[in-house]
Parts: sequence; structure tokens; C-alpha cells
Amino acid sequence: MRYRHILQIDDDDEDQEIFETALADVTSEVQYTGSSSAIDALLQLQSGVLRPDIIFLDLNMPLMTGMDFLREVRMHDHLRQIPVVIFSTSSQPAAVTATQDLGAADFMTKPTTYRELVQALRTMLSEA
Repeated sequence: MRYRHILQIDDDDEDQEIFETALADVTSEVQYTGSSSAIDALLQLQSGVLRPDIIFLDLNMPLMTGMDFLREVRMHDHLRQIPVVIFSTSSQPAAVTATQDLGAADFMTKPTTYRELVQALRTMLSEA
């Protein structure tokens, strides 16, 4: 598995807990870091405190949206290569297109059940 460290940025703490639990059900070989703030995560990425192999990013967050975060990350050479998967309740075609245009690696609509989340993570991580 090529992903050893996953960063999830989501302002909903409950969504982070569910994601982390589902990830643990898929594999024990991955380190998980959750951040409630895109601004804090960006600062930690820029300084090198955080060095994830992949980022799961919510779009609808206060202060700095997922789109703003993605735009910022893509402007930094040392962060540009990190795959960013949009992980959002939104599934509007315009959002999918806009994030792809900004360089998102993938777009996943948040599954409605825990089982679907586990399966989606299993599929994504097995393809890596």
C-alpha cells in the first residue's frame, strides 16, 4: 500500500471520527491525521510538520473552503504532488469539474452508511 499517512480535513469532528474508524477497519498500516481547519492544515503542510501521502478534503468549511485550500496547495511545489481527494456531501457537477480543474485527484461523495464508507476506502486504498 503506497499510502502510509492520510490527512483528512473536515470541520465536522463526527465525520472525522467515523472516517478514522472506517480507515482502521480497512487497514492498520496507515497513520491518520484529522484537521478541523483548512487554514491550520495548510500552515502545517507548508512548514513540513505534516507530510501526508494523500489528503481527503471537505469542500464546505468556514474561513477557508476546500476549493480555497486546494488552490493554495497547488501553488506550492513541495505540496503539488500530494493527491487531494475531495470528500464532500456535495456532488454537483460544477463542483466536480471545478475541483478537477484545480488538480484534485478524485471526487468522492460522502457515503450515507458506514459500510459504504469502509468499502469506498477499501477500494480506493487497494488501487493505490
